[in-house]
Amino acid sequence: MKMITLKELKDRFHPNLTKQQFAKEMGLANTVCSKMMRGRYDCSLKSKVWIDLCDYVRTKYNLQLVSENKFAVESDKAWRVIEELKRENEELKRIKKEYEGVIEELMDCIRVSKRAEDAVNRANYRLQIYGYKEEK
Repeated sequence: MKMITLKELKDRFHPNLTKQQFAKEMGLANTVCSKMMRGRYDCSLKSKVWIDLCDYVRTKYNLQLVSENKFAVESDKAWRVIEELKRENEELKRIKKEYEGVIEELMDCIRVSKRAEDAVNRANYRLQIYGYKEEK
């Protein structure tokens, strides 16, 4: 399922708006959405972009029977889930980076211990060549 981008939304519904005007409209749309979530929706704030975005999504996913407020509430829930997943993803990336550092240190230790083991084996071999026996 292809997501609509802001550029596609602008080009499709508001080709005459500048980027700045469109950004302002999107900000207003966000304000409207936030106010709707809190039950303080003011019709005077209704943004043309928000109306078009709601209409587009409601039409595309056959949600015409869902009220605008219900749609906004569900959109907000979905947005919160997405934001939470982003935070979790960032946390996982941070943890992965920490573990990569620890793993790299362990690999360094293994390489050092392998070199030490090789050195001990070479020393034991030389001792055996010169007639010394390894004591156990």
